[in-house]
Amino acid sequence: MQTEAKSLIEENDRVAGIRAVGRDGPVEIRADLVVAADGRSSVLRERARLMVDEIGTAIDELWMWLSKKRR
Repeated sequence: MQTEAKSLIEENDRVAGIRAVGRDGPVEIRADLVVAADGRSSVLRERARLMVDEIGTAIDELWMWLSKKRR
């Protein structure tokens, strides 16, 4: 809570987490899956170099396949 994502942590050509600022100062959060839900003008999506495909719907959608296998 009350933490703002500022940038991505990238390692070996993949996103490995985020750098953020919270009440107690800077923090790094590492994760196998990073989901940025920061709106249509997403700074994190831009930094991840993800393209937006406008399909004319009134809501935002994300479709992806996730493997049940753990690395």
